[in-house]
Amino acid sequence: MPNYGASILGLLVLSAMSLILAGLVGPAKGKARVTAGSVPQADYANPLFRLERTHQNSLETLAVFAVPALCAMAVGLSPQALAVMIWAQVGLRLVFSWLYLRGIGLSAGGPRTFVFIASSTLTLVLMVWTAVAAMGWAG
Repeated sequence: MPNYGASILGLLVLSAMSLILAGLVGPAKGKARVTAGSVPQADYANPLFRLERTHQNSLETLAVFAVPALCAMAVGLSPQALAVMIWAQVGLRLVFSWLYLRGIGLSAGGPRTFVFIASSTLTLVLMVWTAVAAMGWAG
């Protein structure tokens, strides 16, 4: 059985990032007297709104990336190549979150958009690679 330890650790880090953001959103909403479970007014100038959206975006992208990564393990893809892809995703998500929280590149075509596209492309490559292997189309 291949050793996917580095890949599993990377997926746990991605999950922890979402959990940490959740732990930041709650107290920030309480301090701003925003009801738990509600969304702050949609205004990118508002740090609380950006924190909420960063957290929501981390949740939105986690399963979309984690499921193909787990499937890649199930079909026996290269542990080293998969670990590189997962840790690249961790890096991209960290940069994306930092840009979002700081309010950098929020307009279309800014650095946040570039990082989002890179992260999405990496996810798509992982999906295709896993599908090809699962269908037995790879040599």
